[in-house]
Amino acid sequence: VYSKPIPLTNPSKRHLLWAVALRVLLADNSESIRRVMQLGLQDFGVQLKTVQMGPDVMASALEFKPDIIFID
Repeated sequence: VYSKPIPLTNPSKRHLLWAVALRVLLADNSESIRRVMQLGLQDFGVQLKTVQMGPDVMASALEFKPDIIFID
């Protein structure tokens, strides 16, 4: 399921940018970095998946189908 922009014809909904959550994949070896990113993004309704660097990154990207990937 991909994000779909909401038409901006209704002025009361101009602050809404996406109909579904942005899907973010974060690949980092540091547990503390992954946790900080999770805490920083949780208030924005982001679907976040975290993995350690290595072969799991590609498999996770293919399965999760993120909109953006942050890699260490």
